[in-house]
Amino acid sequence: MIATPLSSEFIKDPDLTYYVLLAEVALLSMSLGVMQSSTFGLGGILPGKYMGAIFLGNGYAAISSNLLRAICLLTLPESKRFLSAMIFFIISAGVMVFTAIVHV
Repeated sequence: MIATPLSSEFIKDPDLTYYVLLAEVALLSMSLGVMQSSTFGLGGILPGKYMGAIFLGNGYAAISSNLLRAICLLTLPESKRFLSAMIFFIISAGVMVFTAIVHV
């Protein structure tokens, strides 16, 4: 996750940067697709209130990540776009680690 802004910043060839980012997005999308389909599949076995909780969690995650990105973009100027992206990805990775620890 943190490799995305790093690779776009440190690879100087625009064509290579495009293909590296494309590969990163494809890998992340495939793994997220497997994770979400597994979550919804397992949630479908349970009663409806659990499926509602899964949808609520997805909605909350989308809203909170978009708010975090908006805050990062609004607080830092356009010239510090790399710093803004790094802060966003580091906070996002920290939240994911925190939720994994809390889950266990």
